[in-house]
Amino acid sequence: MAKQLSENCVYTALAKTRLDEFESSESVTVGSRWVKAERLLEKIKNSEIVMPVLFSDASADMTNLYYWAILTDIQVGESETNYRFEGLSRLDKGHKKQDLILLSTGRTIAPGFIKAYAVCKTPAWLDKLAETLS
Repeated sequence: MAKQLSENCVYTALAKTRLDEFESSESVTVGSRWVKAERLLEKIKNSEIVMPVLFSDASADMTNLYYWAILTDIQVGESETNYRFEGLSRLDKGHKKQDLILLSTGRTIAPGFIKAYAVCKTPAWLDKLAETLS
C-alpha cells in the first residue's frame, strides 16, 4: 500500500553537486531553524502519512526543483536544524519552485525568494510519484 503524502511539504535548496552525491538516506545540518516544519512533522509521526521535502540547487539557478525525498526527522537547535530524509529521487525537468504555494500566504513562491526553507502545500503532481512508495 502506498504511503499518503501530507498536505504540506518543505522546500529547501542545497548544492546540486552535493545532492547528486547523496545516498537514498541522509542527514543534513543547516544554519536556520525549521520550527514550523518540525511541528508539522511531529503531528504526523506514527501515522501512514509522510512529509515530502523538495530541493532546488543552491549553487546555481534556484528556479528548478531537482530532487525530492521523505522527511523522517527534524531536530531544531538554538541556531540550526538537523533533518533526515530517505528515498531521495530525481525529479523530471519542468518542476519549478515558483509553482509551490506557501502555506503562510497561500501564494506561489516569488522568483527572488531566498529564504533557507519554506513550508508549502504539497503539489498534486507529487502524489503520482508517491504512489511508488511502500
